[in-house]
Amino acid sequence: MTTLSGFAGEAQRFCEWAQNPLGDDAGAREALLRVSSLYLAGLHLSGDWQASLEPEPLPDSVSKQEWQRVYAASATLPFQYYSEISNPLEVPPEDAGVGDLADDIADIYRDVAEGLRLYEAGHPREALWQWVFNLTYHWGAHATSAMRALHWYLSDNESELAGAGDVM
Repeated sequence: MTTLSGFAGEAQRFCEWAQNPLGDDAGAREALLRVSSLYLAGLHLSGDWQASLEPEPLPDSVSKQEWQRVYAASATLPFQYYSEISNPLEVPPEDAGVGDLADDIADIYRDVAEGLRLYEAGHPREALWQWVFNLTYHWGAHATSAMRALHWYLSDNESELAGAGDVM
């Protein structure tokens, strides 16, 4: 099981990456790795969080300008828009909509960075609440949509999906 400090480390790596992703196929692969690693670490967080616990006031919440900087940086990835369905359990699905990879990354960034700021300010219980609540009700959906779109993009460039020569 991932510890809270382990998730905080993954959150830090994601936030650092999201502020300046590479805008090429290797950047798309790194995006898939960063988002997938964060999502997996989030799934391992303890389910022992209290839905009734209100997070403390954030030390510094993510400003609109900070969100916009991450959005603009993410818009340099090799694609931005993709087809998406809202509820994959609805069969047949409702009409497809349009997803926005830059919006996905910026929204994940905001939710995760705000929890990270709580954690770093000495409020681990509130950080856990922030991360698990938003994984469940917000950033998790953005992450899974982004992962699917990135996977499809990279599968068209099989060498990039496989790591283009990375040795295990």
